[in-house]
Amino acid sequence: MNSLFTNSLKTLAAGLVLAASAHSALATGLAHTYVSGTGNDSNAGDRTTPCATFQAALANTLPGGVITALDAGDYGPVNITQAVTIDGSGVQASIVISSSSGTGITVNTASSDTIILRHLSITGLPGTYTGIIAYAGNMVIDDCKISGFPTYGLKVGGVSTAVVDNTIITGNYEGIRANSTGMVSLRNVTLQGNHSALECEGGPLDISHSHITQNVTIGLYAFGSTLTASDCMISGNGTGVFADTNSVIRLIDNDILNNTIGIDTTGPGTVSTSGNNHKAGNGTPGAPTPGKAIVQQ
Repeated sequence: MNSLFTNSLKTLAAGLVLAASAHSALATGLAHTYVSGTGNDSNAGDRTTPCATFQAALANTLPGGVITALDAGDYGPVNITQAVTIDGSGVQASIVISSSSGTGITVNTASSDTIILRHLSITGLPGTYTGIIAYAGNMVIDDCKISGFPTYGLKVGGVSTAVVDNTIITGNYEGIRANSTGMVSLRNVTLQGNHSALECEGGPLDISHSHITQNVTIGLYAFGSTLTASDCMISGNGTGVFADTNSVIRLIDNDILNNTIGIDTTGPGTVSTSGNNHKAGNGTPGAPTPGKAIVQQ
């Protein structure tokens, strides 16, 4: 009996130790944290005591967790080093950068991590740096606005994958620079009023159902990579399409209108077409690389 009682006490003690350990682990972070314009970065970050900045909330968020903005506000730059979702849906969640070396969001996580940025407005003032720069991970940008940066609105580096959907990128020097070896997909994206719109210098990139309009120098540019554009409006740019060295640009059912040069034929790369693109109003219409057609199947 004493032996049974002793073993029971040991079992109970072990259970209490495990429970305490689990509680301690949970105490180091929350699965869901919050920010508010009236929050404080010394808070825990739960709904009743939100943080004031995304960076402070991230420090209190478990990997893979969610940060939600409760109301409109400027929540400051954030350096993301873990899987997380930052969600400003339903409010005007902003990041306004005024520092000359400032970046709105920096993503530098493990290659297997997923980072979701949803419904955020990221604005650069004169002399600032980059809206979003991603070095690693799997990134999803959904329903965001990026504007006013004198270098890049979005720079995609060594990510595993990147998906950008329903996003407006305007008034930057370069709208998007993609030099990742991972797959980049853009859908329902507006690239408008940048110095250059989209420069692909890495792995495969596809852009569909998007507007590439009124960019000063170039709409679509590829160097050493493959870029596929389908069902896009490419209009009012200096040059609509340019394929540089060791690159292929595939055009499927696009409207190429009112550019100074529609398709630049002087590029050393290849522009191939499905034969169903539409060109009109370009100062120099240009044409695909002779004999380079996308095979219809």
